[in-house]
Amino acid sequence: MAIVKIQKTSLVDEVYRQMCEQIRSGQWKEGEKIASENRLCELFDVSRVVIREALQRLRMQGLIVTRHGMGSFVSNPRNFALGTQIETSDSKLHISESEFLDFIDFRNCIEFQAINLSVTHATEEDHAQINSAFQKMESSVGDLEAYSIADLTFHMAIIDSAHNIFFSKAFRGCQDMILCCFREMNKLNDSQNWGVELHREIADHIIARDAKGAIRSIKKNNDYNFARLGTFFQNQSS
Repeated sequence: MAIVKIQKTSLVDEVYRQMCEQIRSGQWKEGEKIASENRLCELFDVSRVVIREALQRLRMQGLIVTRHGMGSFVSNPRNFALGTQIETSDSKLHISESEFLDFIDFRNCIEFQAINLSVTHATEEDHAQINSAFQKMESSVGDLEAYSIADLTFHMAIIDSAHNIFFSKAFRGCQDMILCCFREMNKLNDSQNWGVELHREIADHIIARDAKGAIRSIKKNNDYNFARLGTFFQNQSS
């Protein structure tokens, strides 16, 4: 038997292998923000060049998405696979990047303040309405329209739990545009399953009257959606 020379292990290969394992084992979960390049350099004791090449490999496989100024997030490659639920032939979204950012700003102004008020104003009936909307989302996975309407109902229940008539009327006055944004976020292939997990987390925080936890979960959702939808926003100008 011929002797085969032992190949040296590439640092990039090893870092990439370990990162893949973290993602595939669930240690790094979908939507979770990955540590900064500097921190990854410290953790793996390698140069930034090595980290950047390993991250690029993960991006090419759809295992992470990166947004300039925001960092990288663990992604779901099935979002970008053939068979995507994006309904247009060229995989464009029906909303622009600027419209999406306006939507996020609106939510930050209305929903976050409603959550803060909900801590002291929400009743058991309000919490039951939030749970009911969540259960409808859970049972509607696979049906884009029903799921998106349940998504809208869930967030409307959160707004109503603040018992502030101006917040409720403002949200309802924009509900058609809000539903459009929810529909666009929810129609990527396999995105609804992650959404269910995230909304369960939000509901649990609100029912526990943990405003900071609920807002943190929604911010995580907003940042991840902005990062993973970036490819489709960019395609709109082509």
